[in-house]
Amino acid sequence: MTDQLTRPLRSMKLYVSACLLLILGVCSARAAEEREKPFTEDSVVCGMAEKGAHGLVNMVTGCYEFPMQIYKGYQRGIERIDAPAGSRSLGMLLGVPRGLSHAVGRTAWGCIQFAGFWTRNPTTSRDLRQLFDSEYSWEMGTAKPLFGSNFEEASAGVADRFARGLHNLLGAPLEIPGQIRKADVERRVFVGIPKGLWYGSSRLIYGVADFALFFVPGYEDSMGVPFDEVYGWDALNGNYYTNIPE
Repeated sequence: MTDQLTRPLRSMKLYVSACLLLILGVCSARAAEEREKPFTEDSVVCGMAEKGAHGLVNMVTGCYEFPMQIYKGYQRGIERIDAPAGSRSLGMLLGVPRGLSHAVGRTAWGCIQFAGFWTRNPTTSRDLRQLFDSEYSWEMGTAKPLFGSNFEEASAGVADRFARGLHNLLGAPLEIPGQIRKADVERRVFVGIPKGLWYGSSRLIYGVADFALFFVPGYEDSMGVPFDEVYGWDALNGNYYTNIPE
């Protein structure tokens, strides 16, 4: 009985220890890469802390989306219905499935951010579908309907999420030789392999996430530090630092 209770704690300790070792390795490589640059909020350490904290909050409060979306539906109503009672009643009713999808999405993406606080990530998802109304579940925010202004826009947004997931899955293994080549060009050979493993595993995680969670909302803007390149094969092709945040 005691062994059954302590086994999850041992697994958690191993995970935390592995993450700390990864952070130390990555940060030491990054420190050598950026030794001449001042410490900023966009640094790796701050990005990891921000993503982990953001993920923890959303993971814990994701279930609050269900009653909140029902309340939002009641408050916003349905524009095409003139009668206030009918508009708000239907809005509240539609808030039920919307609340379920938002709760699942926020909890799932929160888990990914919390457990994967060490990962690099895409810069933004604002052109994809679906998106959360707000950064946190208790905020009113602005409703972002699935279909946007038309069905074609919605289809393009869902297709773009699939495409990004596919690009990251295909590009994940190419990050290793790509980052080795970039490190060799920049005469920082010793950072190539750890960066390749770091970037490759990050792309794999986000590629799987985009495929698995396409049916639920996601974040509009990503926390943490974005990839250096847009695609996993950019560095291998000699296209360095192509991912310039807007």
